[in-house]
Amino acid sequence: AEIKKTFAPEFINRLDEIILFDELVDADLSQIIDLQVSRINEMLEKRTLQIRLTDEAKQWLVNKTCADRSYGARPLKRALQKYVEDELSEALIQGELTSESLVEIFCENDKLTFRSVRLEETLLEGISERI
Repeated sequence: AEIKKTFAPEFINRLDEIILFDELVDADLSQIIDLQVSRINEMLEKRTLQIRLTDEAKQWLVNKTCADRSYGARPLKRALQKYVEDELSEALIQGELTSESLVEIFCENDKLTFRSVRLEETLLEGISERI
């Protein structure tokens, strides 16, 4: 009904199919962040770096960029570039990050920040959690 109000019948007649999408909820956006972070980690693999976002950092990104859900997840990709990729690139250039690190990104004072964790420590944590 909304489409008929907005578009002329000549235009509607040219459409093969109309698909309506529901707005993305926070859980959907969090999964999209996970997918994007996986892609970033693939790029960082040759540097033996890996990033991980805390749940609070993910929620910060969603709140910061997706207030208007009509744009879908597009703002998330730009936000990850601005707040994660650009900041990590700068830290790598400045030598603030060591190789073979896990970079944990978390929210502090209403902004994203990161800390480097040696991969060996992360592996040992994983082993001790299983025991």
